[in-house]
Amino acid sequence: MIRRILIFMFITVISINSISAQGNSTETAESSQVNATESLTVDKIDPVLPQTGSSVIFIEGEDAVATNFNREPILNYSCSGYETLQLNQATGLQGDSVYYADYVFYAEEDGVYEFWYGGTPPGNKDELLSSYSSPFHYKLDSYYEYDVYREDVHVAGNYAPAYYWNYVSDLTLSKGEHRITFEIPQRRSFDSKFYFYLDNFFLVKKVNGKRVLKGKIPNVFPKNMDDRSMDAPFKSLEDYEILIRDNPDQSRNYIEISMIYSLIGDYLSSLKNLRKALLLEPDDPEIMLLIAKNLIWKGSFADGLYSYSDLLKLVPERIDIWTEAGKVSAWTGQYETSKEFFKDAIDLYPDNLNLQVNLGITYLWASDSVAAEKQFKLADKIAGDNLILNKNLAGIFEVNGYPDRAILIYKKIIKLYPEDLETRFLLEEAYIKNSQRDKIDSLRKATSEIYIESPELEKTLQIFYNKQVMKDKVINDYKDELKNDPDNLVLRRTLAEIYFWNGDKKKAINEYLNILANYSYRNIKETDKSTVQFNELLDRSYALRNFLNN
Repeated sequence: MIRRILIFMFITVISINSISAQGNSTETAESSQVNATESLTVDKIDPVLPQTGSSVIFIEGEDAVATNFNREPILNYSCSGYETLQLNQATGLQGDSVYYADYVFYAEEDGVYEFWYGGTPPGNKDELLSSYSSPFHYKLDSYYEYDVYREDVHVAGNYAPAYYWNYVSDLTLSKGEHRITFEIPQRRSFDSKFYFYLDNFFLVKKVNGKRVLKGKIPNVFPKNMDDRSMDAPFKSLEDYEILIRDNPDQSRNYIEISMIYSLIGDYLSSLKNLRKALLLEPDDPEIMLLIAKNLIWKGSFADGLYSYSDLLKLVPERIDIWTEAGKVSAWTGQYETSKEFFKDAIDLYPDNLNLQVNLGITYLWASDSVAAEKQFKLADKIAGDNLILNKNLAGIFEVNGYPDRAILIYKKIIKLYPEDLETRFLLEEAYIKNSQRDKIDSLRKATSEIYIESPELEKTLQIFYNKQVMKDKVINDYKDELKNDPDNLVLRRTLAEIYFWNGDKKKAINEYLNILANYSYRNIKETDKSTVQFNELLDRSYALRNFLNN
């Protein structure tokens, strides 16, 4: 039996290695073809450096170096970057493992910074208060660790269902690289789930004790960072019911309790209260949007899409809602409805690249590749030779999971605008997302050869390259942990997920092969151990066979 299992394992590993070898040969052949864009010999030029000097360090939740919140970011067109991290798990992890999200960032100046994040407010420390999300713990540079509860933060408004702007504390940072890890070690009190949403986090520079906002500010950002109108813990459902009973004509109470019901997954009760609010405010787009979202979350896709249609008749200027409605239709397999949403929106906004590309993606999902390519060419025509439009176009493809198409656009931009350094940075990040790390060295070599050297260029390159090295350091930390405990399959799986998250599929597959071999070996040992008594019985039977026969 053991011999057959070992033979099976040997054949499996040989087969997988054969497939891997075929992939390697293909990659080698591709990498041997030197990209004309990256190796083009030209006279050295002065670079146009990316905009710096912003007082805000802004990091998207989906840019985690490593996380086990989910296997991939969740698309949400109300969030920054259109993506978000969501943790919603009823079960914990094995041993002492916790849910986490690991990040690295670079501070260009020493100083004091306000620490904010966009996501669910943390749970209450006071167990007598209702908590609809988990508290969290964060580690900064392995020196500082803090538990964060609702009592520790200030909420400065709500910008999407379940997403709020949360001010945590002031942090003193030195110039240079930093690492921060969000951990969710506790369950929320309401139903004992691990529940935490993280859209982004950011740090705002303070000078002489005052917040300073200068330079590039993200599009999705608190409108009023001093607003404390929502800075109170969520009430219990019973307290909201009392508020509604005493103030039946105030629509805000119905909206707030509906958001709580959405957080706990009771979409039917949420819809019940939203419809009461809509009776009081018949043309309120916020209420109508919440109704559409809750219907989709409940699984009533047809009703949800119909609600999106009603809403868009009221607010046709909301391009984000047009896009969301079209994407939701496509996700639920309603491709014709998705096309209708996008086409109606394009009639109003024919030059909107996001609408044009997403219509093409819907065609692609509907197996109409000819129409999809036609749509993508139209988007490319709209972008033309415009630097900003082409960057936006490439970013749209990346967000939707097509970094290969983004790479082609970045190469086009580099040919048109060789002086633009930021495009080369974006191309490098797209290579990583597309599992083409082997292209990075030649890209960096071409970058060093094309630009006239200067201290400013050297500083900008060093900061960007350091960010990539910082990510490698985080991965190396996990590898060092595994060296100390090589039979820890949970840790090995974590490392495999980190490789996948960072686009290194080859290393991820190797780790999963190690897990398979280790797991199979353990099972063989257990099987062998469990059959000892049976084998002893067989041996005794054989020894007594002659005696029994006589």
